[in-house]
Amino acid sequence: MRELQRIAPLSAGLVFGFMGAALGLIVGLLFFLMGLVGLSFGSALGAPAGAAGAGAVAGIFMVIVFPILYGAAGFVQGVIAAMLYNLAAAIFGGVRLEFDSRDPQIPFAVPPTAREF
Repeated sequence: MRELQRIAPLSAGLVFGFMGAALGLIVGLLFFLMGLVGLSFGSALGAPAGAAGAGAVAGIFMVIVFPILYGAAGFVQGVIAAMLYNLAAAIFGGVRLEFDSRDPQIPFAVPPTAREF
């Protein structure tokens, strides 16, 4: 049994920031698709071209802005979460992790070879 004693805040921030940006891209694409649906329904129902196109323009804006905002928020959350974990681990002890290992002398898990499958 090994104990996770510390998480590097910058490393956690980068990982959380990347995941946030990926989520922001997905959400932005959904908004873009909703804007296209609104554009097609607006055109079909006879809405003015400017009003119908505003949803599509807003959707394009969301595809650009959401990944940036979600990525920045994820980075900040990752840094704060790592710092709080480090504080809690210093007070209460870290999270215990168990790794599968063929040799007890090796501290980390050893991937199985192709012959073991």
